[in-house]
Amino acid sequence: MTNVKSYGCVSAVVMSALSTAVFSEILATNWDDENTFAYITNYVPDFDQLRLADLPNDGICHCGPASEANLLAYIATHGFPEYEPGIGAWDQQSRYTDATQIINDITNELASFSSGTGNGCGTSAQNLYNSLKSRVCDKFSVVLRQTKFWQSTSVRISDAAEAGDQGAIMLMLYGGFNFSLLDNGTSRLNTRPFGHFVTISYMTSSGRLGVRDPNDVPMDSIQSEFSTRFWNFASRSVQDNYSGGRQNTLVLDELYRNDPSDPGATLRLFEGYISVTPRIAYSWTPFDNGIQVLNPSGPIWVNDNISEDILFGRPLADVVIGPWNTKVYSLDSEGVIRCLRRAQPDVIEFDFPKLKGPPIAFHIDPSDRIGVLVDTELINYKLNDLVNPIESLDLGMRGTQLLFLEHGPGVSSNVPQTAAVFDPVTRVLKLVDYQVGFAPTIRTIQLPGFITQSSRMIYGGSPASFVFKTDQRLDRFQIGPEGDLNPLPMQLPGDPIVDDLAFDDRGHLLIASNGVIKAFSPRENFTWLPDNEDMFAGLPVRDRLLIPQSRSNAEDIDSSLLNQQPDPLVFELPFLKDCPGDLDLDREINGADLGIMLSEWGLERSLADIDRNGIVNGADLGILLSGWGICAN
Repeated sequence: MTNVKSYGCVSAVVMSALSTAVFSEILATNWDDENTFAYITNYVPDFDQLRLADLPNDGICHCGPASEANLLAYIATHGFPEYEPGIGAWDQQSRYTDATQIINDITNELASFSSGTGNGCGTSAQNLYNSLKSRVCDKFSVVLRQTKFWQSTSVRISDAAEAGDQGAIMLMLYGGFNFSLLDNGTSRLNTRPFGHFVTISYMTSSGRLGVRDPNDVPMDSIQSEFSTRFWNFASRSVQDNYSGGRQNTLVLDELYRNDPSDPGATLRLFEGYISVTPRIAYSWTPFDNGIQVLNPSGPIWVNDNISEDILFGRPLADVVIGPWNTKVYSLDSEGVIRCLRRAQPDVIEFDFPKLKGPPIAFHIDPSDRIGVLVDTELINYKLNDLVNPIESLDLGMRGTQLLFLEHGPGVSSNVPQTAAVFDPVTRVLKLVDYQVGFAPTIRTIQLPGFITQSSRMIYGGSPASFVFKTDQRLDRFQIGPEGDLNPLPMQLPGDPIVDDLAFDDRGHLLIASNGVIKAFSPRENFTWLPDNEDMFAGLPVRDRLLIPQSRSNAEDIDSSLLNQQPDPLVFELPFLKDCPGDLDLDREINGADLGIMLSEWGLERSLADIDRNGIVNGADLGILLSGWGICAN
């Protein structure tokens, strides 16, 4: 594969072995680079979208809601039964009505959905992303990545595999294109007659993609057997000629059945994915040489300890979470920026050959842009091009803290980003507003006299606002377009010691307090209420706390990108039916599977809970024994 975006951190080390999670149903993952990866899951639901007389228009165009329902059912049966549609053996006919209900509920909740035919049939990836966030963002991070020809942004199957290496489950979008061949071998995309959502269950860099496809043959009120259908895929150079005539050329992954050189009348291209990953938190103490990762999701999802350490090997002055939450970036006391990929800890040192001095601070936004403060300048780069700056702005002051402002809950990710540069010495905050197609504008805000050299700037919450921490004092403001400060209450119940604070996607507040995380939910009057049910509440923590945010690089999708009619090629793809009881996925139920079940006997969260009733018991043993031997097809 060629021309794959690296996002500024590519490992020079390649490992051939998969990292396996023995008690997890994400059975094997590996991502060394865009050419070496694997991802294998077990028991991902496979709901049918076509339900005669049970969904509007018999479920035509419902591939998006059905694929989202697959992810929600997986979440509920893998240690989170509090989420709809709850636990249960979802491949059983007894759950058909419940599965129909969750698909229909999702459809009705989407901001935009068309159950008719023709252009605009179905929904957009952005709508599914928003729906998943609204349902599970308290315990899961949701990420949408989508190819954008108009910004020369390509998303590849290898990118999805990297997310899978962090423990993600995913749905994906592919499009069918009418095309013509150019003299240089590039395929020019002329029209996009259909698009389709499916759920990912298998990816390997050998060119194999396994999916749960909701477009099964419709049967009257009958759920078809769960199965994985397999595409082959390979890179293909394509040029856009249908979305405004921009004609940008990208390398994408083509999905095909037999021969990629002969796609027939329609070219099928991987266009992006939505991933759902259990939330983690990072903590560290300044001048440590590593960070602590908190994984409170439990062993059925990922076989990790609640706490683990990953090392940078150098004392840390600051830590930033990178795009898509797969990488962690650090700044040391000598001004060197490093990148660490969490899945396979190897550290890459950044080189900015044209900087006039060492970085003072840095931050990264959801659009793969890294901003660096050097003396009085704010210099922005793309993460895959650290040689040629996007822009360089002289701020007229020596800022010491930099943030690209995360959008608060309910705010569209399409709003242009703003950079906030803070100098606690002069008590000046500068907001750099980036406008599409125009030069950035700079607003200067003079902060009140309580700001000192020890003050730190945090941004987030609901409503999104600035918090300035000065020793144990917390001051919260919203800043108006004219630079006016609007104070918001920030008094916490019980007056806890606050070593650090962070906001999650819901606008909830988490603090590091004497080595323990405490959580608070916002009230309507902007005050705070203790939230002891938060998944991080009570966990040990160091002096600093970071909570990764969900990310989206999608823009509002033009209606011409919809039209989710069934793909006729689906039924010609090879497939494998599920084999309940085959716990190690070797296509045989034998003593190895029995050993796994007996070792998990009586547990509430286990892959050996085949019937998904919340405990490993005799019912699961009966299912395993009834299928003993080689799995069908």
